[in-house]
Amino acid sequence: LHCVSSFTQWLSPDTAVQCFKAAIASISEDSPLPVRMTAARAIASLSSSSHTGTPLLSEDFLRPHVPMLLQSIAKLLENATEDSALITLEALHQVLKVGSKQAVVHMPLVLEQVLLALGRCHGDVMIANEAVETVETAAKIPECTAMAAEASAPLILSVLQQPDKFVCTMVESVLDLLAKIVRSPESGPYKGPLLDTVLPALVFAMINVSSDDLLQPGCDCLRSYLRVCREEMIAMGALFGGHTVLECYRLIILRMLQPDASEGCGVSVAPLAMQFILRCREEARHAIGEILAAAITRMDGANSLRLRQALCVLFARLLNEDLPATLGFLEQHDVGGERAVSIVMGHWCKDHRDFCGSYDVKVLTAALGNLLICGNPGILNLPVPGTYVVDVNEGRVTRSMSRAAGKAKTDQWTQ
Repeated sequence: LHCVSSFTQWLSPDTAVQCFKAAIASISEDSPLPVRMTAARAIASLSSSSHTGTPLLSEDFLRPHVPMLLQSIAKLLENATEDSALITLEALHQVLKVGSKQAVVHMPLVLEQVLLALGRCHGDVMIANEAVETVETAAKIPECTAMAAEASAPLILSVLQQPDKFVCTMVESVLDLLAKIVRSPESGPYKGPLLDTVLPALVFAMINVSSDDLLQPGCDCLRSYLRVCREEMIAMGALFGGHTVLECYRLIILRMLQPDASEGCGVSVAPLAMQFILRCREEARHAIGEILAAAITRMDGANSLRLRQALCVLFARLLNEDLPATLGFLEQHDVGGERAVSIVMGHWCKDHRDFCGSYDVKVLTAALGNLLICGNPGILNLPVPGTYVVDVNEGRVTRSMSRAAGKAKTDQWTQ
C-alpha cells in the first residue's frame, strides 16, 4: 500500500482498480492502525489525477464507495496522531471532492472530526489549511452548507471571544474558515448562526481586541459578510451601544486607519473600506468623507510601500466608479494645510513604478487614464514626482555613511 501511494501516477487503470480494492479491504476497523493509515493515503492517491491530468479512477467508479470511505476515514481521523492527522485529512478531503448525494448522511461525523482535528492542531499551518479546505468543500455542497455553518460556529465563537488563548496561526485559520463558509455559494439563502451569533461576536472583537492576529484576518470576514449578507445586515437592529452593523463597520475602519495602528492593519482594512463605500454608498454616505480623510492622513504618514499601495488602490477604485464625487472631495479637503489631491497624487505618482499585482496595477492605471481624460486643470497642472534622477558620479553611499555624514541621502525627482 505504501508503494501504491508512491507510484500511483504510473499505474494502469486495471492495476489501479485492484489496488483500490485492496486499500478498501485494509481500511476496515479490523486492520491495525498503521495499515489503515497507509490504506487511507493510498485511497487519496488513487482518487486523484494521474500524471496526464485525467482521473486515474472515474468518479462513477468511486462514487458508490464514498459513503463508506468517509465514515471509515473520519473514524480513523479520530484516532490520528499529530503526525498522521495531515495524511488522514488529505485522504478525507480527496474523497469528499468526488461528491455523492449519499455522503450527506455521514457529513455530521466528518465535520465533527475535521473540526476537532483543527481545534487540537495547535496552529500547525499544514493541518489547519487542510482542515479549512475540507470544511470549505463540504460547505459548497448545497445540502451541507447549513450543517457546516452550525458545526463550525462553536469553534469560531471560542476564538472570537478568547483569542488570547489560541496561537496566532490558529486564530488566522479559524477566521479564514469563517470567511470561506460565508462566501460559499449556498450560504446566501441560509444565514442561521452566521448572522445571529457569529457576526455580533466578530464585530465586538474587531472593535475591542487589539491583536493584529485577529484584526487582519477579521477584515476579510467582514468583507465576506458585506458581499453576501448586505441586505440582512442593513435590516438588523442595534448591536452594541446603540450602533447598527454599518455604524460598527465605520468604527472598525476608522480604528484601523488611525496613525497608531499597525501598517498591517492599514493594508488589511483598505479593501474593506473600499467595499464598504461601494456597496453601502447610500446607507453610509455620511461616513464616506470621514473614512477618506482618515485614509489620506494614514497615507501621508505611511512608511511601507504596501500600505501606500493599498490606500492608492482604494482611491483609484473610487475614482473609476465615481470620478466627479471622489475628485471633488480630494480637491476640497485639506490635511495639515495641504490639499488632499496633492498628497494622494504625490505618493501615487512617486510609487507607481514600484506597485505590483496585476489587479492593483490595472485599477491604478485605469484611474490615471480617467484623470487625464477628464481634463481637470487642477490635475493636469499638479506637480508630482516624475523620473527618478540618478547621479552617476555620486558613487555608492550606504545608510551608515549617510548617518556618519550627519544627513540622509535625499532622492531627486524631475517634476
